[in-house]
Amino acid sequence: MNPTLTIPVDGAEPRVVPIKGSISVGRSPDCTLVVDDPEVSGRHCVLWVEHGVPWIRDLDSRNGTFVGDTRVGRAMPLTDGAVIRAGHFVAEVSCATFIPAPRRAFALQDEATGVKYVLGGARFRIGPDEGADLRLPIGESITLLVHDTEVSVGDEELAAGAALEIGDVTLRLVEVSSERAATVDAEDQLYTYLVTVDLNGHTGPEAIVADPAGGLSHTLDATNRAILLYVLAKRWHADQEASVPRSQRGWCNDDDLIIGVWGRAALADGGGKLKALLHRVRAELKDAGFDPWFLEKKRGHTRLRVAGVTV
Repeated sequence: MNPTLTIPVDGAEPRVVPIKGSISVGRSPDCTLVVDDPEVSGRHCVLWVEHGVPWIRDLDSRNGTFVGDTRVGRAMPLTDGAVIRAGHFVAEVSCATFIPAPRRAFALQDEATGVKYVLGGARFRIGPDEGADLRLPIGESITLLVHDTEVSVGDEELAAGAALEIGDVTLRLVEVSSERAATVDAEDQLYTYLVTVDLNGHTGPEAIVADPAGGLSHTLDATNRAILLYVLAKRWHADQEASVPRSQRGWCNDDDLIIGVWGRAALADGGGKLKALLHRVRAELKDAGFDPWFLEKKRGHTRLRVAGVTV
């Protein structure tokens, strides 16, 4: 059952709103829940559900968002019975007790030989070069991103049982005992890249991605590309200030990214525009010698997986 918001109404039955997708609260007519209250900002706060858990984040509102007596800053999870307040708007959260999903382990099974290649790290790359985790004579490398409970190829989730057809080789994603997968410290999987962003660069917004270990540096000065990295870097920096663990730092809701780059009017068709922009940024960074998958995407959220940012 989806978590819900229960909104009390004087002298009448309360209103119950399922939390599906992303729910924004504010005075703006673009919001999911429009609140006619001068103490509420245009876009005041946003709620969403991730892995069965409802979350809330304040959107830099003037008067703040509160859960009980706690003012919300960065994203925080909500528990059953939590009462949220924005101005005079009050709602109670209802949700089932959350039991964290156990870590799942996956492997790619070669249909011809039966051999299973366990996906033990945060990424698994198939390609023709010596650095690939599985060497196959193909034209361009394929990167699988391995999360705690799922695997994706690029930004598309790969379901257990799905087949990857690579030339005349068929590899099928299978689930294996988690004991067979190497335990990898998430901190060890972070990139050494540093991102510096400036909205007032020499020719306008610019973002510099540097890899001190590899001696690489590249400037993105196309406006939308630089602003995308600026919004992501701001989220990473805010999480750092809030002492979010580095392995979990920087996740930004895609709606916030769309608004940051194109404005609220783009929300209706922003998903396709964001996907195209991410593709272009990754392609530019790949051409500059970087691993483009440090720009990570997962179920409605995007982040920079980096060692540090300067905003």
